[in-house]
Amino acid sequence: MKILFFNLDKINNHKNVSVKFNKLELDKKIKENNITAYDRRKFKNFHKYHSLVKGENKNYLFFHKSRKKGKEKTYFMESNNLDFINKKVNFLQDLGCASHNFSAFKTKENKIYAVGGKANSEETYNKKKLPNYGEEYISNFNGRRIINPDINHPYHANGIYLFEFDENENKLNLVVQKPIINLKHLIDEKYKGVASLDSHICCFYDKNISKYRIYCRANLNQGIRHIQTSVSNDLINWEKFKLINVTPSFNLKNDNYYCISCQNYLDSKYYLGVSPYFKKNNKFNKDGIYLMISENGIDWYRIGIIKDAGKKYSTTPFQGVVHKLECINNLLNIYIDFNQEKQEVLTYKIKKDRFCSLYNCSDEIGYVEFDTKLNNNEIILNFKTEKNGYLMVENKKYEGDFLDLKVNIDNSKKLKIQLFKSEIYSIIY
Repeated sequence: MKILFFNLDKINNHKNVSVKFNKLELDKKIKENNITAYDRRKFKNFHKYHSLVKGENKNYLFFHKSRKKGKEKTYFMESNNLDFINKKVNFLQDLGCASHNFSAFKTKENKIYAVGGKANSEETYNKKKLPNYGEEYISNFNGRRIINPDINHPYHANGIYLFEFDENENKLNLVVQKPIINLKHLIDEKYKGVASLDSHICCFYDKNISKYRIYCRANLNQGIRHIQTSVSNDLINWEKFKLINVTPSFNLKNDNYYCISCQNYLDSKYYLGVSPYFKKNNKFNKDGIYLMISENGIDWYRIGIIKDAGKKYSTTPFQGVVHKLECINNLLNIYIDFNQEKQEVLTYKIKKDRFCSLYNCSDEIGYVEFDTKLNNNEIILNFKTEKNGYLMVENKKYEGDFLDLKVNIDNSKKLKIQLFKSEIYSIIY
């Protein structure tokens, strides 16, 4: 069991301690997209919907959408060292609406799958001057005409489709000949006049529950966006969608979580993700990309800002997505894309577990006490002390900077730790 300190709720007793978010360190740029003059003049949204997975040959595959003469298509690059700046761009397929929010991921069998598509009303579909396939592709739902979600649409405009990537032929094959998720599944089904499922979809195999989990946007009102999620055993049949809960609490008149991308965090019960957060009514928006954490995939905590937007959004909200989370030599690497004046994919790094901590910075001794229910009398501490600072565990003093210091304790039912000018990042027991 691993304990991360992003709130004080589960500590039985504490004094002179607080929770602190420790900022990620910018490492390097691995990709940059130049926005053409045509795109700037013609379009408002330059987001390319990146996704990053590792193939069977151990190379990284970098998928993204690109717009050529007004048409969106899906492309990919390949690299063994995560440097995609000068790599050859390969055309993959014209997926229609599935290119717009295409997202690749690994299955529990380690195959590369992808989701993509959009659920359109007839009005939004025609507004974009998309291909007209005839009246048979239109149906009525909740008093409006929508693209029929019960059949295979040639332009993938009636829901989220499931694809399997063939690494030998570099092509995508449909797994099911109709959408796996459509308007009928969604919480925002009554949000008229706006294309639903128009967001960066996040899908992954959730090891905590041995099911697949998916996140997508929930359009709750004009200019109000939130996140909804569902789970599935087979990627085809999904449970009813539900809104996530967020701390601080969500303001239905002002808050926006534009999308979320996340995954299981290392070998633990936690989930780590990234979400662009902004307020609808801010004249000059100082919000941006936030790191998020959860213990069940439903209840999320917004724990710290990664990058500040810095000014009012001129086109679309500031966006960011966790493409991949890796821990190499005890260093946590997070790959995030940003879309504002230009789009770039950056690597951020931090020592494992050190993005949040329990902190004592005063001249008075702090302490925490909680039930541990240990299977043995050993815990592993990830902590750091300042000059003249220390940790005290059962009358034994510890100083220094340790990622995984093994500490023996006598009492296996309760654990009490004193902190003085020090911080604890995680406890494993």
